[in-house]
Amino acid sequence: GKFGHEFLEFEFQPHGKLRYANNSNYKNDVMIRKEAYVHKSVMEEVKRIIDDSEITKEDDALWPPPDRVANKFFLHIN
Repeated sequence: GKFGHEFLEFEFQPHGKLRYANNSNYKNDVMIRKEAYVHKSVMEEVKRIIDDSEITKEDDALWPPPDRVANKFFLHIN
């Protein structure tokens, strides 16, 4: 991205652990990392939203090449 290696990451693990990371480098910010446990109903709702969005059917090969201000999105599902 414009300010270096920028990303926003959410990781939901099967046992309910949620890990969040945000790396911006905007104005020399430090990486933010948080962890929490979420209820089974939250996990089910996240899965439903992902399934309904059909984002897992997308193909990274179809993304345009990055420019100076890249806007690529990665979704990690465990």
